[in-house]
Amino acid sequence: MEAEFTPKEREAYDRYIAKAKEVWENENQSVGIYVEQLAKVYPNKTALFFEDKSWTWKKFNEEANIIANFFFKTRTETRKYDCSNDGEFS
Repeated sequence: MEAEFTPKEREAYDRYIAKAKEVWENENQSVGIYVEQLAKVYPNKTALFFEDKSWTWKKFNEEANIIANFFFKTRTETRKYDCSNDGEFS
């Protein structure tokens, strides 16, 4: 059962599927790199939309990077504390 799309939704979906097929065929391609590539090629094209909100590939990439950097920083700080041999936080 396929969802019913508006013409705008269908265009975005078809564009996504075409690019996604390229990614799926390359086992070394990550989702992050894929989003970055699309943000460079289609910065002002719609990447996501939900109800009355939409995000361009550029904005989607920026937001994803904020989240990724938060987790990277958290992971780095956690490792700093986990490496202490004396049981105290450094």
